[in-house]
Formats: sequence, structure tokens, C-alpha cells
Amino acid sequence: MKKIFRHIPLLLSFLIPFLVYFYTLCPTVSVHADAAELATVVLTRGIAHPPGYPLFTLLAMPFSFLPFGEPAWRINLASAVFASLTCLVIYLFLERLTKNKLATLAGALTLAFSQFFWHNALISEVFTLNTLVASLLLLIFQIWREKQQKQSLFLFLLVAGLGLANHHTIVFIYPLFFIWFLVEKGWKNIRWLDYLIAIIFFLVGFSPYFYVVLVAKIHPFLNWENPQTLSGLIRLFTRATYGSLSISAAGITKIGLIDRVYGLAKLFLVSFSLGLIPAILGICWGIKKQRKWLVFVLSAFFITGPLFILYTGLNTGSPDFLFIVERFTILSTLFLAILAGFGFAGLVRPFKKKWLRWGFFVFPLGMLLLSFSQVNQRDNYFGRYLAEDLFKTIPRESILLVEGDAKVGVAFYWQRVLGKRSDVKIVVANFLVSDEDWYRYQVK
Repeated sequence: MKKIFRHIPLLLSFLIPFLVYFYTLCPTVSVHADAAELATVVLTRGIAHPPGYPLFTLLAMPFSFLPFGEPAWRINLASAVFASLTCLVIYLFLERLTKNKLATLAGALTLAFSQFFWHNALISEVFTLNTLVASLLLLIFQIWREKQQKQSLFLFLLVAGLGLANHHTIVFIYPLFFIWFLVEKGWKNIRWLDYLIAIIFFLVGFSPYFYVVLVAKIHPFLNWENPQTLSGLIRLFTRATYGSLSISAAGITKIGLIDRVYGLAKLFLVSFSLGLIPAILGICWGIKKQRKWLVFVLSAFFITGPLFILYTGLNTGSPDFLFIVERFTILSTLFLAILAGFGFAGLVRPFKKKWLRWGFFVFPLGMLLLSFSQVNQRDNYFGRYLAEDLFKTIPRESILLVEGDAKVGVAFYWQRVLGKRSDVKIVVANFLVSDEDWYRYQVK
């Protein structure tokens, strides 16, 4: 019985976020960023915009077979599961470092209810899967540090390869792991054959890209870059159409560096709110107890969030571009949650009575209450209404010219997933005049 009770915090680290996400989940297709496109890609077995996101597509695909819920809701549910699993893995990681279950659970829940992370758990987006991959890398690396087993390194490299089959921002933390590996002289007990095995494991991580090559050969409805050829596959993976760091549209940056830093600080304050208090305290605990991990976590936070966003030139002060900026704060929020877990661990000693330690949960509970009205998507049917309105007044056998991610995504979902208005020819206007050869070929 005691063993069962020991695992209750671990179970809660998954169940509490999942139940909240399930209740607040978007019931239909979302107009947020790429959510409509990604849901349509999964449900029609297609290929998403570069870099293709094959890992997300393959892992979300089983959810499309659920016998209940609107098709888009099922893919939204996949994001919720990825987010809940991230909280569970962060619990396992923090427990190894802090040795305190309540502090660890409180830290995991600050991640669960940080506003931008929570929002992306409710729609069809790739970012909660990105944090799941990052959290797995943290856990596996810590297990390797404890046991020094080569198998852990091989598993780490496999997951690292899989991460690049989802979202490229994960690569920013890879050099930090590599530097730490060198500092700890992890290479000492590794033979030349092991290096070969390690490379194989890393390359196997790219195996989801076999999916896009095979699917491209049957010409799916959404077939970005038509990657059945090597050149198409390279263009897809490298985001040649956009450029990997070219994420800001022309004219977005119209404010100075100081204003952008100020705008970014406000975004983190909104997203992580009360969790910033234990996160700041966590720096003090980390200096005393986990100095190496503290350096890693702080470095990862700044590299994956603030420095990357400032480098790309995004306008952090404009609400018009909030949907772009927020997605690039989510990975760095993971590291803020780790700092919060450190902070809760540091508060254990002053609160010697166990019942007082339940006060830690005031922070994640407060975050939940502060963000609930902003994040809740339970009654958000806007995407469905938008799709209905797009087709409502169009005569039969018409051509519908659409432009913009939201309109294009919901129009495709309405027609290709729900089977509505198949008589209408949808044409994406901006694709016809851009460098999208695959689309012009498909339209013909």
C-alpha cells in the first residue's frame, strides 16, 4: 500500500493537467496559427508545411481513429496528451534532482498552467510535443549521469534525432548537452564501435521522414514541397522556402531593442505569472544544490526563448504578432518550470510540517485561476463558423480564392475532412505568386 501512495504524486502530475486540458479543449478546428492546417494534414494523411512535422503527424494519427468527438477535436486531444506527458516527465526529472515529491509536483504543475503552454495543449500544434522531447532528453541525460551506461546515451541520441523530425528549435539545447558531455569526460569509456552505434541511433531518429517520402508518392491533398525527390525532401527539412531563422514577416520589427526586451518580459510575466516567484527562488537553491544543472537550465532558457526571439527581430510589443511570439516562448517556459521546482525544493526546509508544504500548490492553483478565462477553448467554435461563412454564399461549381493561414486551414478542413462543398475549387491565392511549385503543379 505504501508503494502505491508513493506513486500518487507521479500520477497526479499527469492526471491533473490532462483533466484540465480535457475540460478546456477546443471542440473543433482552431484558427490559431497553423492548427487548422496541422489537423487537416493528420486527418488526410498529408504533409505539413516545412519542415513537415512528420513526428507530430505520425504520433497524432492514432487519435484520428477515436470513435467520438469531431475529427479536429481528436487531434487537439493529441496535443493535450503530449503536454500532460511533458508534465509527467518533468516530474520524474525534478524528483531525481530535488528528492522531494511535493516540490516536484508543484514544479510540474507550474508548467501545466503557464498560459502559453496551456493554450497550445488545447489545439493541434507541434509545440507540446517539442517540450515532451526536450523533457525526455533532460531525464535520459540525468539517468546517464547517474549510471554512466552507454545504453542511455544511445537512447538519448535516438530521441534527439526524433526531436529534429518535429520542430527545429529543439536543436538549440543540443550544444549544451554536448558541452556537458565533454566536461564530464563521457567519451572516456566509449569505444570506436560505440560511436558508430551512436550515429546509427541518431540517424534512426530521422526515420519519420520516410513517412513524407512514401506519402508524397501517392500525391496527398497537402503535399508541401512534394518530397518524393531528394531535392524536395531537402527543401522540406531545411525550410528552404522560409529560411530556418526567417520567421518574421517584413515590417514586423518597428521598435527598438529596449522596447522589444520590455515586451518580451511582459509576455513571460503573463504566461508564467505566479510561477516566476518560485523560479527566482530556485536560482538560490540551484547555486547550493545543483549548480551544474542551474547553469544548463539558465542557459537553455535564454537561448531557446529570449535570445532567439530577439535575434529573429519579432515585434514583442504588438498584440497583432502575439500568436507568433508566444510559440517561441513555450520551450523556454519548460526551463522556468524546472527553476520553479528548484524553488519549491528550497522552501521545504522552512516548512518542516508536511501539511504546510501543501501551500506550495497556491502557486500553480493561482496560475490556473489567472489564466483560465484567457485560455479556455471549451466553447470556441469560431473556426467552424468561419468555415461555414466562407462557403455560405458561394454558388455551386465556384472557385474560392483564399489567403491567410486561418482561412486556408479551415477551408481545407471543411472540405477535405468534413466532406462539405466538394463542388467548390479552393485556390490559395498567395501560393500562386510565391515560390510554391508543388502547389501550382497540384492546382493544375
